[in-house]
Amino acid sequence: MNFLKKKSWNPYVVGALIGLLAVSTLAGIAIGGLAGSGLYAHFYPSINSVISKGPSLEYYTINQLLGVNQWTVIGVLAVMVLIIFIGVEMYEGKRKVNKRLINL
Repeated sequence: MNFLKKKSWNPYVVGALIGLLAVSTLAGIAIGGLAGSGLYAHFYPSINSVISKGPSLEYYTINQLLGVNQWTVIGVLAVMVLIIFIGVEMYEGKRKVNKRLINL
């Protein structure tokens, strides 16, 4: 557990600490969850009053809201996912591998 003493923090370290059941990490997640749920409960009435004034969206799908064929929506979403995957691959190819993460 000598990586706990290092000053560099990243998402992988947080995942490792959760795996090790580090009390401080679990406490931070619990406090963040409580704070987030408290904020949601506080602001929900004002958000709900704004949303409820709009049209009823109970039985609408994306293609009905946009007025297009369902295959158009599927095609656009497929292209968007493909662009995201290509972007991630390009980003990963330019980034250096952090060797400290491999040696954990």
